[in-house]
Amino acid sequence: MSAWSETGTFFVDLVNHAPTAPLIVSPYFGATMPDANGYFVWFASEDGDLGDFVTGYQLQIAADDAFANVLVEADIGAQPTVTLVRLNALPGFESLALNARYYWRVRALDLWDAPSVWTTASFVYGELQTEPPAPVEPVTITGMTIADGQIHLSWTASDYPVRVEFTASLTDPQWVPVNGATGLGGTTVAVPFPTGLDRGFFRVVVEDLRTE
Repeated sequence: MSAWSETGTFFVDLVNHAPTAPLIVSPYFGATMPDANGYFVWFASEDGDLGDFVTGYQLQIAADDAFANVLVEADIGAQPTVTLVRLNALPGFESLALNARYYWRVRALDLWDAPSVWTTASFVYGELQTEPPAPVEPVTITGMTIADGQIHLSWTASDYPVRVEFTASLTDPQWVPVNGATGLGGTTVAVPFPTGLDRGFFRVVVEDLRTE
């Protein structure tokens, strides 16, 4: 009889199970990654099948949460407990624009290339710029009459409160709010005619509470 051959392994009715999903550490829940030196970090996945193990990970970065527009895709080797990879080590990272929000996901692969489910999070690359508020539309005075010593003003409707201001001259004007005519929510008001003056100028100003 010859010597025994090398020992082999076989399974009967093998059912392969995918690895557990990676657990993201950073960036998570919209955290900020200031520059390309930042790291993607997650806890290693596990595979409970006998003789099977995690061989690596797939990482994707997209501009949308549906990952219809994947900008970066990379295969990452398995690491013992915590896996980390630097952004500037990923192929195609240059396609990411600064000061924008992106979505990233990662999944594990086992010896049979069975993938785990994706684990997804978002991050801000650089510093997210706040969009300036839309300018407030001014109102238009639609009427002005004088009766019983009062000025009756009317104007177009506004989504914001308005105030009436007065100046005695348009040469180096000194606009001051008229008492009792601030924070108005309607489209009309009656204000007293300025005492001691034979003329003057009024205007209706929208009060933008976002900036005042």
